[in-house]
Amino acid sequence: MLETDWMYEDYQITQAIDIQGRMVIFGESRLDNKPTAFLCGYYEPLLLADAYSEIQIGSYLEMMELFIKRVQCQIDKVREEQQEMDVPLDAITREMCVPYQENTGIRGQMVAIDPMRFRPEDRIGPKQIGYVIADQTPSKNSMVFRRLYDGREMCCFYGDILGVIKSEYQSDWAKEVVCQLEKNDENRKGETR
Repeated sequence: MLETDWMYEDYQITQAIDIQGRMVIFGESRLDNKPTAFLCGYYEPLLLADAYSEIQIGSYLEMMELFIKRVQCQIDKVREEQQEMDVPLDAITREMCVPYQENTGIRGQMVAIDPMRFRPEDRIGPKQIGYVIADQTPSKNSMVFRRLYDGREMCCFYGDILGVIKSEYQSDWAKEVVCQLEKNDENRKGETR
């Protein structure tokens, strides 16, 4: 939980919990004419402007109860997502990887991204495992990988990877996804010939 000191209108946001990409906020009015006014809502920092939503105002106990319910709702969403994954959630550790060596090509390799690069609720194995699709991007110190669990393409610095996952620690589901990716690449190359 973050203790904050930013303002939303006449309310000082005193508590915020950031989970699942959405921050649940709690604030209180410091105005003399609203000594018992508290607020609960959601906050999302966006590129062009911050977004506040579902703001409600009430007594301390009402808003604290709503704050706790909303945090629990966000926790339930994370738990539901993880239960739907149906794969082991154990994080990949540095010991499970062959360390990355500078000036070594890792395109086409299954790598583990350092879990500290992700939000706390996303520090699980399925979200760490990637397949390198572009080595040495224009910045020369980053790569593009496809996260094997959901196919999302992401970019990261070489310093963000734990290394190439040792074969004995590669999950069966991840190996199957890599095989499918390689098969699709071969088919695309065959079509362009």
